[in-house]
Amino acid sequence: MKNYIFFLGKRLLILAGIVAIVYLLACISIRLGQNRLVFVPSKTIKTTPADLGLSYQEVWIPVSPGKQERLHGWWIPATSPQIGVLLYLP
Repeated sequence: MKNYIFFLGKRLLILAGIVAIVYLLACISIRLGQNRLVFVPSKTIKTTPADLGLSYQEVWIPVSPGKQERLHGWWIPATSPQIGVLLYLP
């Protein structure tokens, strides 16, 4: 019985070590690759709705009063009133 407990304890210790190593490797890989996980928008617009044959209007939405910060968007009018609204926030 004492040998079984020693054997089980040794196996649990090895398993805990493997789990700790895997966790450490996952943390390191996330730390090193975190810049690829963050979306950084481009300052230049490469494609517009006009490139897809859609009519649109540019819309600028103020973020807060008294500041120059604004959100840029496109208003694409619906061709049919039965179609829903698509809001895309990348």
